[in-house]
Amino acid sequence: MRAENGPRPSRLLRVREFVDHPLQKPAPDPGKPGKSRFVEPYHFPAEALSAIGALLQQAGMGDRDGRQLFVTALEYEIGLFRSTVFDAPPARPKPPPPTRTERELPQLGQLVSQLLAVLQQTGKAARTLLGERLTTSDPFARVHDCRYFDQLEIELQRIALACVQREEPPAEPPAPAMSDGTRRLILQLARIFRECLEIKLTPEALEIFSQVLCIIRDSVQINIPCESDILARVLSDTQ
Repeated sequence: MRAENGPRPSRLLRVREFVDHPLQKPAPDPGKPGKSRFVEPYHFPAEALSAIGALLQQAGMGDRDGRQLFVTALEYEIGLFRSTVFDAPPARPKPPPPTRTERELPQLGQLVSQLLAVLQQTGKAARTLLGERLTTSDPFARVHDCRYFDQLEIELQRIALACVQREEPPAEPPAPAMSDGTRRLILQLARIFRECLEIKLTPEALEIFSQVLCIIRDSVQINIPCESDILARVLSDTQ
């Protein structure tokens, strides 16, 4: 009769299974001095661990051991990724400092707006006197009556608006194509997500997986997508 009640190995011993995949460096040549293949796991900060644990528990995914196994496998997987590929998010270029022209125009616009406000508040008698003086000094003998001042106000408004008009911001550069290393990382994380938590990657589970990836992205500062539609396309390419 076989003994059925002996101690069973911990599920955490299975974590080594999840780090043996194509992201690993090839084995060293036996004829050359070998280097250690030990990979230092990435240790998530307490906030990230708490967020992942709470997310999985609220979704009812896995038991306590399964969730611990998942996090442990994540730490080894991220550590391996950082030691081989590590797609750092591209730095956003700093906007160029404003040119002298860009500084002068807003100042001119403010002065024109002030002139327009003063002109609009000028009384009829003062406008009439000013129009007579302008008519007298005009080399082309043009008449500067109320119609002239109406048109002048319109032109001053146009100048003020043109001075504060902003240039269209440059279009955002297209997102870079996903690297092979990032694609392999997503596939591997999806595999350990399914196997450690013993679930199928349904649309609902994929949404939880995408939220886990968002926590990983923000904690590790690596450039991985965490949108459900992108992840679905990556995973469907392998089916």
